[in-house]
Amino acid sequence: MPRKMKIRLGLPGQYKEVEVLLPETEPAPWDIEADLKVVGKPVPRVEGPDKAGGRARYTFDLQIPGMLHGAILRCPLPHARLKRIDVSRARAHPGVRAVLVLEEKEYSYAGYEVAAVAAVSETAARDALRLIDVEYEPLPFVTDPEEARKPGAPKVRPSGNVESTTRLKQGDVESGFRSADAVVEGTWRTPVMLHACMEGHGSLAKWDGDHVTLWTSTQAVFEVRDSLAKALDLPTEKVRVVKEHTGGGFGSKLQMRSYSPIAARLAKMAGAPVRLLLNRQEDFLVTGNRPSSVQTVKIGAKKDGTLTALSWKTWGTAGVEGGADTSGPLRGLYSFPNLQIEEEDVYTHAGPGCPMRAPGHVQGVLALEGAIDDLCEKLSLDPLEVRIKNDPSDVRREEFRLGAKKLGWHRRRPSGSASGPLKRGMGMAGSTWGGTGVPGPQVEVKLHADGTVDLYCGTQDLGTGTRTILAQVAAEELGLRVEEIAVHLGDSSLPFSILSGGSLTAATVTPAARSAAAAARRSLFDLSAPILGARVEDLETSGRQIRARGVLKEIAWSEVLRRVPSGTLSATGTRTPNFAGYQPGTAGCQFAEVEVDTETGQVKVVRMVAVHDSGRVVNPLLWENQVIGGIIQGISYALLEARVMDHRFGKVLNPNMETYKVLGALETPEIEVLYFPVAAGFSSTQVVGIGEPAIIPTAAAVSNAVANALGFRIYDLPITPDKVLDALEAAQARRG
Repeated sequence: MPRKMKIRLGLPGQYKEVEVLLPETEPAPWDIEADLKVVGKPVPRVEGPDKAGGRARYTFDLQIPGMLHGAILRCPLPHARLKRIDVSRARAHPGVRAVLVLEEKEYSYAGYEVAAVAAVSETAARDALRLIDVEYEPLPFVTDPEEARKPGAPKVRPSGNVESTTRLKQGDVESGFRSADAVVEGTWRTPVMLHACMEGHGSLAKWDGDHVTLWTSTQAVFEVRDSLAKALDLPTEKVRVVKEHTGGGFGSKLQMRSYSPIAARLAKMAGAPVRLLLNRQEDFLVTGNRPSSVQTVKIGAKKDGTLTALSWKTWGTAGVEGGADTSGPLRGLYSFPNLQIEEEDVYTHAGPGCPMRAPGHVQGVLALEGAIDDLCEKLSLDPLEVRIKNDPSDVRREEFRLGAKKLGWHRRRPSGSASGPLKRGMGMAGSTWGGTGVPGPQVEVKLHADGTVDLYCGTQDLGTGTRTILAQVAAEELGLRVEEIAVHLGDSSLPFSILSGGSLTAATVTPAARSAAAAARRSLFDLSAPILGARVEDLETSGRQIRARGVLKEIAWSEVLRRVPSGTLSATGTRTPNFAGYQPGTAGCQFAEVEVDTETGQVKVVRMVAVHDSGRVVNPLLWENQVIGGIIQGISYALLEARVMDHRFGKVLNPNMETYKVLGALETPEIEVLYFPVAAGFSSTQVVGIGEPAIIPTAAAVSNAVANALGFRIYDLPITPDKVLDALEAAQARRG
């Protein structure tokens, strides 16, 4: 029977007791101030030695006896129809074992798959591709989103190139602007951003009769299993997907990509395992991107900084796919009594977009926070105080105050007032996100008579430390050390779990792990109580010894488990639905201090201060690493990253790590990360995700800091030296 209990939610010193309903087997939530022995401690990654020693195997490392190498022939045109294809010379190549011509006959972007081969070596496979004789019929195309919006542009979809995605009115926007003492309007532009994962995309497929096993770099083991089963017309029980380690995904590995069923089909045809790995150029062309955005924002406020109205008109392109909305932050970041949102997707003949770390929020916060800073400039108000005045989140208001104090916000000068060629500036931005977890996933814990403990979950570890936090949660419940828990992940033959996206993983799987470990401990105590002549509720365990409180007698796990016929005690925990929580998800904010060289146009981020909450932090070391990684990626977006297209030919000009620039170690500033404690609720661990929130405010804070340094805003990301110099020249011309 479900049971009622009271838990404390909220901020330190302001906790409120809230009654929640828990399933009968669900452990009581850890109090936010509970002094736990393992959880909350900066434990090194359990897989760290394997990664440092080269023993961790990624898809690119896998070798199977008799393995063949796959390669894909891709259409070089942005829009074309297949007229003729002859693969006879490729089949005749002595190293080729299989040739596959794909069913699609019309290709909507450069890089689209046409055919594939499997050969005894990568060199042989690439040679065979050059032997395929193919003729295309070029078709009209458009890769420039501005052109795609015009009447008469070549159609990407039969319904047209522009699709309205969001239409929302709240209050009376025009009345809100009329009542404002100041109104500002601006248009922010952001480019297509590529995921640039450290490990690229690829799969290895092997058949055993009518069963197929796929090793792949993915964020979604079970989604890939289901998609592959559908693509191959197989029942899911005949498909197994394995992911040992993944070198980053950021959203680009949330779905099955075409190379997986291609590898499987080639393997079936060849009667041998096939490994198909994409090179960096392919990776950048076809595996997804963060959509571009053009965001026209109009905002009004009273002279005391009270916001009165917001008009949000945006569009962007994700190539042949949708997903360019940016209004997500408006649902929780600042209060607008009058709000109007109009958003559109623009389709172009370019590679498809896909979710990328905090989809839409990074672009949206850039424009929203920039507009608020511009408004503060017009009203001669402190941007910090205006944000605090209009923020509905008491958590974020306190985070703003803490971050400002840490950065030294009082040192911030009026915009453009710095003298000399090197100008310093400060900026800030807030964030809002969900990440409270979802029900369904399971974890199994097994206690063995030889003293070993195994934890099984089909979830994937993207390099964020999922193995470690699961081991910590189980160790806490069982009274063990982290290294005594063997964690088994990344396999669709293990208990079901969800994809790793939306900052959901930690908040979803840690309660299931705790439930499983608690159930295993409970069963162990049920067996031990009669032996010790004690009540179950009086038992405790530590270091594989079970004792009763106040009694000297104790018994070893091994002695108890030897009385179990199999010598193993197993328990499964299931993630239950969320109960009451303090706030919808997470708040957060970041502050940037930059230096702009007005002689070279170079922007240098000198310091970042980040303040974030995410419920209970299982491992402060991993949590801080997540935030630092998000900040680095956000600075890179602000200053460097952009996919460059030649719209005359519909080609990507920088599909490689040489010409697609990302932030390096020497460009990384001093970063201070502060955890803001919040008793979040929602689950027995009170964990909330931090992956997405870490990147959301970064680019906005940097952009606002640059505007503060220069005295005017650069509305077009990335903020590169040429744009800075052009803007300085234009500003000088305006001054005469």
